[in-house]
Amino acid sequence: HDAAANIYEAAGKSQAALPHLRAFKRLDDEARAVAASANNALLGAQFDFAEQELQIEQLRTESLEQALTLADTRARQQFYIVIGLLVLAGICVLAGGLVYRVLRQRNAVLRDALYRDTETGLPTRFAADARMEEMDLTGLDPVVLALGIDRYQHLEGVLGFDRMAELIRVVAKRLKRDEDVDTVVVLSRGALGIVLTRPATRSLTEAAAELQALLVEPVDVDGVTLDVAVTLGIADEASGHKGIREAMLAVEQAREAQLPYCEFDAGQQRDHSDNLTLMSRMIAATASGHIQMHYQPKLHLKSGEFRGAEALVRWNDPERGFIPPDTFIGLAEETGRIREFTEWSLDRVVTDQKSLMARGQDIQISINISGALISDPDFGRIALDRVAAARGRIAFEITETAAMGNPERALQTLRMWRDAGIKLSIDDYGTGLSSLAYLRSLPAEELKLDRAFVSHISTSQRDRMLVKSTTDLAHALGLEMTAEGVEDDAALAFLKMLGCDWAQGYLMSRALPLDALRHFLQTHAEGWIVNTDDAQASRINSVN
Repeated sequence: HDAAANIYEAAGKSQAALPHLRAFKRLDDEARAVAASANNALLGAQFDFAEQELQIEQLRTESLEQALTLADTRARQQFYIVIGLLVLAGICVLAGGLVYRVLRQRNAVLRDALYRDTETGLPTRFAADARMEEMDLTGLDPVVLALGIDRYQHLEGVLGFDRMAELIRVVAKRLKRDEDVDTVVVLSRGALGIVLTRPATRSLTEAAAELQALLVEPVDVDGVTLDVAVTLGIADEASGHKGIREAMLAVEQAREAQLPYCEFDAGQQRDHSDNLTLMSRMIAATASGHIQMHYQPKLHLKSGEFRGAEALVRWNDPERGFIPPDTFIGLAEETGRIREFTEWSLDRVVTDQKSLMARGQDIQISINISGALISDPDFGRIALDRVAAARGRIAFEITETAAMGNPERALQTLRMWRDAGIKLSIDDYGTGLSSLAYLRSLPAEELKLDRAFVSHISTSQRDRMLVKSTTDLAHALGLEMTAEGVEDDAALAFLKMLGCDWAQGYLMSRALPLDALRHFLQTHAEGWIVNTDDAQASRINSVN
């Protein structure tokens, strides 16, 4: 528009240039207005930008202040944590120290209890073990002996615990006088252990004898003078725990042999170890047939007939072979298995007797009843029920002292059996200490004289007098007389002449299995002839 206006003005056409001038003016004004507006907007934007920068800077400052505050807070927290950890560590250290101290004190108490007897203050067997290890390491040859104080429980009951502890201390002090004794310890109640260096100039048995000699003089305990008897056990081949055990066992072996001291016998101990399982094997053997009932015939002297038999057990073990009754019967009584075994024996006898009667062989069978069972009323009734099932005659054999433990209850059981028709026999008469009054009180019908009085009857006038007087006593009390252990014709003849009623022994027969007994009774159904001429000849020879 500006160029067009200039052209029209140069051409002298002012009227034609006027619209262009107006348009140029209008556009120029608009441009100026736009420029002014843009300037204003730019200035406003600059102010806004500056304000925003101020806000941003303020926010940055606030953020820095917050970060500084947070850092300061964290630093304080870390400081407090460090302080807390240090305090906790101190507490832990203090507590650990206290616990360690307590544990040390406890271990010291336990060690003292382990290595020192609380009653006597003497070392224990653990101390003996440790001492023998030390001696082995230093090249010494330690030997251990065990000393058992005889009648310990009786002495403890009389003296009391405190005086008994003092007595043990005095005994230990005397033992230490021996030059070879290193340590004296307490092994158990009433038992001391003596650790000594193996003597170079004497044997261990000599050392044991000299140790006992140190205790010959009476011991004074709080004004009470006592004679102390001891038994010593020697473990020669072992030390340490094994040696102590063997020495303790040797004390028991010495007491069983009634010796003042002895060395450990391993063979004897193996026998005891085998006996630990003997009872369970015994009951099993009754079921397996390894234990059987044998019968020894009894001869009635007046008639010459075999009218009875004694039941005797025989045990042939697959491993140990023949085991004598004395080995397991006593053990069965000690362990309480005798009742179960006797009940089996009663059943076996009743069954075998029925078998004999079925063949027309009616004999009385005797069975041994342990004295440990006679005072048991329950067994008394059970035995009565078992015998009630028998078709023949049953007799019970008891020892002469069987009722002495509980006489009232035992006599009640014996009378119950007698009233039920069971014949009672007093076995092994002469080996006990029973009085005539006691013998008269027993409701028995038979007296069995022990073989010790029969074995020399054909050569000893004194034995014949004893048998005669005992036979007369039995008859005076209304008892039949049976002699056991008859082994020759002369003895049998003498017994008949002296008035004995029954006889049994190897002369007639050993104990036989059931089938062999049947054959024996059948073979001797006509009887056994007793020739009294043998007795006359033997009596003349013994007089000459």
